[in-house]
Amino acid sequence: MTEERTPVRPPVTGAYIYPETHWVYGLERNRRVWKVLRWLTSLFVKRRLGFSSRPFRVLSKKYLVVANHATDYDFLMLAAMFPGYLRFVLPERSLRSRIWGPVLSWLLNPISRRVAEEDPVAEKYIKTNLSLGVNLAMFPEHDRTMNGRTGTLLPDVARIIKESEGGLVTVKLTRGYLISPLWARVDRKGPTTGRVVKEYSREELDEMSVEEIRDALQEDLSYDVWEDQENRKTAYTCSAPAEGLENALFVCPACKRIGSLYSSKSDLICSCGYSQSLDKYGFFINHDAEFRTVLEWDLWQRNYLAANAESWEDRPDEWLSTDRGVRLAVVENGKSRAMLDGAMMTLYPDRIRFSAGEPLFSFPLKEMENLVSYRSRTLLFTWRGKDYEISKPSPWPTLRFVAIWRLLTQK
Repeated sequence: MTEERTPVRPPVTGAYIYPETHWVYGLERNRRVWKVLRWLTSLFVKRRLGFSSRPFRVLSKKYLVVANHATDYDFLMLAAMFPGYLRFVLPERSLRSRIWGPVLSWLLNPISRRVAEEDPVAEKYIKTNLSLGVNLAMFPEHDRTMNGRTGTLLPDVARIIKESEGGLVTVKLTRGYLISPLWARVDRKGPTTGRVVKEYSREELDEMSVEEIRDALQEDLSYDVWEDQENRKTAYTCSAPAEGLENALFVCPACKRIGSLYSSKSDLICSCGYSQSLDKYGFFINHDAEFRTVLEWDLWQRNYLAANAESWEDRPDEWLSTDRGVRLAVVENGKSRAMLDGAMMTLYPDRIRFSAGEPLFSFPLKEMENLVSYRSRTLLFTWRGKDYEISKPSPWPTLRFVAIWRLLTQK
């Protein structure tokens, strides 16, 4: 039998810090590219996403735009709303592509930020750009919302805003979740909107504490798409509205098993025979539906996991969830290096175990930090100061592992 081992941490190398000149070199090119791309993206979001927004004139000469995050199109929506050049703060993972990463960097020179935790390097870049008068835009949630309600904000955003120069503009993007849910395999057709909630001048921000800025962000960006849809029902049509829903909903309300659900066209089905269907408004419609929305089901399964977490801890060798064909990689200097490919990942009450012949790797859950889901394809986490990622080429139930990990570790 192969001995299971915990990965040895590679030596940590210091991240390269770009000088201030990096952010002004090519700035005029970035602005010219922005004008062309903004014209194209404005046409796209209006025609493809039915996007509309209210005109708004920003008074601050330099500012940071923050918005809630529901779709991959949110960047395009913000570009359509603001005529001037915005330098985006993007997840580091999105710039790692060997082709599109360098192209995007040359065209728009975005700021890269680690998703899983506070990032002092990205913080320095944000402050430097604002001091240089370069306006920025970012989404302060850990990831796109999985259930239609605004998620948890990154813990350091309010402090960065407090310590930076320039004003703050908060934006609420609405109904995007109904167009392209994080878990879905097929986009829908229907209207989306965006509006500026409020502009905060630097003088106002200087008078506010970090806690007050955090509260203001939470209030301005909070959005529940299901409350909105209840008030003004609008159809969002596609050929397979439920396909991929098992990426978000993974506990069957009938048999209580984890990972037994699968989707087909408009239906979410469990191997025990239980099933529900989605209508064109995004609601569950079967007569025996225990939940009306994805949000209600998600809140129920989280409560179910919490209620059973203690009993699982008493059975450490009883696995809770498993997935095949995953890739385990360590991230070094912004590049991903595979440790295992095509592996089996098994979640136990006290560890995550990977096996693919030899070698075997095991990560104790309580030693893992900042486990987050990225685009329903990748799990990112930190272990003993080093970054790791677990991925598959197609969407899979990453949220299942995050929810269980949080409950078992109280993190």
